Amino acid sequence: MTSFSKPNSSRSTHRWKPPAPVSMAKDNVLDEIVRNVNEMNQMSQSISTASDEQARGISEITRAVGQLDQMTQQNAAASEEAASAAEELSAQADSLLNAVEILIVTVKGGENQPAMLMRSMPVVALRAVPKATRTNNVVHLGKSKKSNYRQSSMKMVAGSDVIPTEDDPRFRDI
Repeated sequence: MTSFSKPNSSRSTHRWKPPAPVSMAKDNVLDEIVRNVNEMNQMSQSISTASDEQARGISEITRAVGQLDQMTQQNAAASEEAASAAEELSAQADSLLNAVEILIVTVKGGENQPAMLMRSMPVVALRAVPKATRTNNVVHLGKSKKSNYRQSSMKMVAGSDVIPTEDDPRFRDI
């Protein structure tokens, strides 16, 4: 037998003791390996947890960016609609202004118009107004004096005195 083997207790009264420095070194190395394995396991779990949290964060960021993109597209569409509506409203306002100017010229008979009003009217709008022609089926609503028609100053009248309504005795179908 070797010197490291345990002697038979029947042959010897001495108790066997393993060599102390080697046994202690082995125990220390094994303890350190177990400690390092535990630390590595904890680090792996920490990395796994951090990776899961990052994945959730990236998912939330992706969802938020998608919502921002959707809102941006909705805002762009709303802006385009608003711009289109503003352009159409501007065109309608110009058309209404032209109609009012033409109505003013028509009501005043085209005479004694301020030069500014006549210059502000577009040529197209002036061409669109048909010229008055004499017809035989005109119903005269009241007597008018020619001298009043060509006066340079205008007089104030109430609408009910000038514009006939359905119940007005001067109104009749042709």
